[in-house]
Amino acid sequence: PSRGLGDVYKRQIHAEPYKCLCAFLAERRKDAGLSQHELAERLGRPQSFIAKIEKCERRLDVLEFLDITQSLDLNPCDVLQVMRSVAKKSKSKA
Repeated sequence: PSRGLGDVYKRQIHAEPYKCLCAFLAERRKDAGLSQHELAERLGRPQSFIAKIEKCERRLDVLEFLDITQSLDLNPCDVLQVMRSVAKKSKSKA
């Protein structure tokens, strides 16, 4: 059976590396001493925006990723390097 775009989207947000990215960003937010509401305010977004990302209910696009890393004072290249390692480990287990 053919798969629609909705199926592809669901697989992406439920992929292990994406879950790890969301958890990583949530942990860095907490390490920075910020609530979801405070981070959302920095971004000019509602708190639900952060909650949905952290729960992997919403896909994060690259510009949003850059905004979040900047708001958390993270180097996006360093975050991507961590995620690249996670993705490699995930593939080797499959």
